[in-house]
Amino acid sequence: MDVEKENERARKAVSKLALGYDLVEVTEEYVVDEETALAHLAKKKIITKQMPPDIEAYKLLYGQTMYDDLSDEELEREKQRLLKQLLNLEKKKK
Repeated sequence: MDVEKENERARKAVSKLALGYDLVEVTEEYVVDEETALAHLAKKKIITKQMPPDIEAYKLLYGQTMYDDLSDEELEREKQRLLKQLLNLEKKKK
């Protein structure tokens, strides 16, 4: 692969980590039929986990100066938005 494609893949991967993502885990359990000696699916469990944003990946992508240019009012609005988002995540877990 050329360098540009690799850089784009790496940027997308870091962006996914920085913003958080859903991870789907599939667990399948098979049982062997004694008469036919064939395996068939007995249980299938699908679990979706919400992976939280990674602050280090965010810093790598966007730098640490994201809030430097905001006024006090803008910082307060951002604080309230983040707190509201956190509360919504906590409610979803319950």
